[in-house]
Amino acid sequence: MGRDVSTELGEIEVHDDVISAIASYETSRIAGVVGMNEGIADGIKKKLGGGGSSRGVVVRHDEYGKIFIDISLVVVYGINIPELCRRVQEAVLSGLRTMLDASVTQINVHVQDVQFPEAEGEANDEEGSK
Repeated sequence: MGRDVSTELGEIEVHDDVISAIASYETSRIAGVVGMNEGIADGIKKKLGGGGSSRGVVVRHDEYGKIFIDISLVVVYGINIPELCRRVQEAVLSGLRTMLDASVTQINVHVQDVQFPEAEGEANDEEGSK
């Protein structure tokens, strides 16, 4: 589907892949996000047979053209997860409003994994075994 706008000069169509790419980019800029993760978002994408193509982001629309976004993340250990997720939601919303003047109904953030710091002893053991 995507975002379609009619102007006096013609039609403007923005594909879901663009919406997904903006959401992915804005998410990756947030401190504490280690990466995007296949998980709930990609499971939804497969069930629905499409959506945006960025890994860990699914874009859906309802019959009224409202946009719903699901984002799956890996976060760094020790971060305040609810605060991080709010920052992701705000950044994605801001990016989509700025670039597309889009009205987003929901930005659902799914934390799929936590990356723990490598213990100092483990890092030295791995270096010694090389």
